[in-house]
Amino acid sequence: MEYILLGGIFIWPIVLESILALLVIIERILFFVFVLPRKHRALSKLLNLSWEGESNWDVPHELGELVEAMKRAHEQRSLHLSLLAVHAEKLINEVERYLTILNVVAQTAPLFGLLGTVTGMIKLFMSIESQSLAGLPITPSSLAGGIWEALITTAAGLIVGIPALIAFVLFNRLVDRFAGEVDAFLSEIAHRASLLGWEVV
Repeated sequence: MEYILLGGIFIWPIVLESILALLVIIERILFFVFVLPRKHRALSKLLNLSWEGESNWDVPHELGELVEAMKRAHEQRSLHLSLLAVHAEKLINEVERYLTILNVVAQTAPLFGLLGTVTGMIKLFMSIESQSLAGLPITPSSLAGGIWEALITTAAGLIVGIPALIAFVLFNRLVDRFAGEVDAFLSEIAHRASLLGWEVV
């Protein structure tokens, strides 16, 4: 706490961003560990449903409205790719939820640290000037405040920004992988529907 107080005003946005980033990272880790694998399995199960006769639509709800759209397509023998794409996009958006926050933190936390460095140096030189004009000796202790603020905010910004950036990149790779799987699913659905003579629009 002592170091935070020495960091000046711009340490507080960094502290708030660190809390926010930590919450997002924990939430996303839980999602990618427990929820995303279920979505993978549900997508695979939906793709492997029988395309002739009665189908077993006992698919987990992890796929949301995509399952209902596939049910209607099967009943009507008509596949609306644009509608499926909309539902698929909702799935992808759910997987990449909150990642924008991590991206913002990764970019702005070091900038807040840099801003704190600049303000700390300004205070440092103002202190030097005021002491010179007053004829007072310039000692290391009299300059410590500005140096503390400059160094602490820089370090804090990097400490928060680097993990946020790493988490954003890793999570984004998982999102891209899932998005590729969804795209492959849509392509395979369209291919199978055309082979069965369905109307594909």
